[in-house]
Formats: sequence, structure tokens, C-alpha cells
Amino acid sequence: MIRELLRRNPGLKLASLVIAYVLWAWAVGQGPAIRQFAVPLQVQPPSDDFLVIDVRPSEVRVRVEGDPTTVRGIEAGEVYARHPLHLTGARPDDGQMYTMKGIVLRALHRNDEAIAALREALRHPPVFALTHLNLGRALVDKHELAAAATQFRLAIRKDPRNLAAYVALAQVQMQRGQRKQAAATLDRAIAQAREAGKQRQARRLEALRKRLAP
Repeated sequence: MIRELLRRNPGLKLASLVIAYVLWAWAVGQGPAIRQFAVPLQVQPPSDDFLVIDVRPSEVRVRVEGDPTTVRGIEAGEVYARHPLHLTGARPDDGQMYTMKGIVLRALHRNDEAIAALREALRHPPVFALTHLNLGRALVDKHELAAAATQFRLAIRKDPRNLAAYVALAQVQMQRGQRKQAAATLDRAIAQAREAGKQRQARRLEALRKRLAP
């Protein structure tokens, strides 16, 4: 039975074998296919304690090499470049790192996360006036004015020349109806600006102070 099947149409079988061999030789002779893509670059921070703000360059060119059929079927959206981020000297317990993270999160309107990051920064000395200032601003966003005022006072205590902290405290005091306290705060800010030779800022503070006259 098998012998009879093999003897039938020998020409057709031989032609099929030749075609199969030609196709195999053509595929092998082609070699690997190569395509190039411009793909987005993804940066992986070492842990969730790090926040990637910006990536430059935002895309890179990659070359894909392999079986022609497979390579030709690849869509541009299916390819991306991922690079793990290794930071030397950066520690998860670095107060400055948490402060910067809090500032960025607040800018992204992720206020609860910003407050958590800034409060974490306070747990890792040295604590900077910038940390208190931005925690106060985040608390203002949540209408926690008393707590915000405390942070602004701490910022001033850390850095008596921090004019932004004086202005922020005065604004909170005005919101709370404490006009006399706000005026006194601005008087201190004006004195600090003059002492530091910042005449332009002193004039701006004086204009703000006049709104609270007498």
C-alpha cells in the first residue's frame, strides 16, 4: 500500500521536493532581517522612594535583528527601551530627596503624597527651611491653615532671611483674619529685605503692607 502511494505521481512529488528545497534555501540565504525603530525610553528608579521627573532623551533608536517573518511583523508600538536607574550616593533616608519628591508631587497636584513625603523629610536631619516652607504650602492647599502657619514659622526660624516664608505666613494670617499679626510679619520681612540689600523685594513687600494699613 505504502509502496503504491510512493510510486504514484513521482513527477509531482519530485517537483514538491524541489520547491520545498528552493524555499528553504531562499529563507536560509536571506539571513536575519534588520529593522530600526525610534522608541520611547523608560527609566526604572531603584525603588518607589524615587520619582523620575523627566527623561532626556525621551526616545532612542534601537535595532531589531532576527527571523525575517518575525521581524517584519513587529509594530513600532510594541518596542520600547527600558533602562534601570542606578544612583550613587542617593539614599532613601535622605531628607533632601524627600523634600524634592514632595515639591514635585505637589506640583503634580498629588497633595496627600506630597505632605507625606515632606513630613518624612522632617524625620531625617538636617531639616531645611525649604522643607517647612513647602510643607506649609501643601497644608494651605488642604485649608489646614493653623498647621501651615506653624510650618512657615519653623521655616523662618531656620532661615530668618527666607522672604517667601514671611509672605506665606502673612497670607495665612490674613486668611485667618489676623491682620495685626500679618502686618507685623510683613514688617519683619521688609526689614530683612532691606538688610540683605534686596530693595526691589522690599518695595513689593511695602506695597503689600500698605493694604493692611493702618
